Amino acid sequence: MALAILSFMLLGMGVYLSFKVSTHRDDKYPMNN
Repeated sequence: MALAILSFMLLGMGVYLSFKVSTHRDDKYPMNN
């Protein structure tokens, strides 16, 4: 169970980091503006 929680936290961190990168690089993802 702890492994599933850990993998879920890592997935959330990856999504959060990709969202931060997409906000800085708005030419790569124009639909996020």
